[in-house]
Amino acid sequence: MGRTKLGVEKWIWTDADFEKMGWHDVRPHGIARYEKVDRDEETGSEGHFSGVELLLDIDYILKWNTSDPKLWKLWVAPSTLVFENVADFQMKWVGVMLDWEMDDIGREPGRYPGGAGGGNNFFLAT
Repeated sequence: MGRTKLGVEKWIWTDADFEKMGWHDVRPHGIARYEKVDRDEETGSEGHFSGVELLLDIDYILKWNTSDPKLWKLWVAPSTLVFENVADFQMKWVGVMLDWEMDDIGREPGRYPGGAGGGNNFFLAT
């Protein structure tokens, strides 16, 4: 059987690429919260807290092959979706199944209390 070259456009995608990316049927496998603490290498002291990251391990779909309507083939890559400087995270879990797929991720400009702009709000639809 011959190999097909995928032709990946880029290996690292950022928030600047958000509008080009698709999230339908992407499968998350794990979620983690990571607190970043800066470390002074000279003194060995840990000091200043520099934010919270939310990490989502996913199988990102690089390409859909739907040429055969009875058998869809997906080109997937294990990936980690990282949300930086998370200030508020809420998750509502309904049901007992731990196996789920995303439908979409939405983004809108964030607002701090008092109306000042800050960052983005993201919404994961399942």
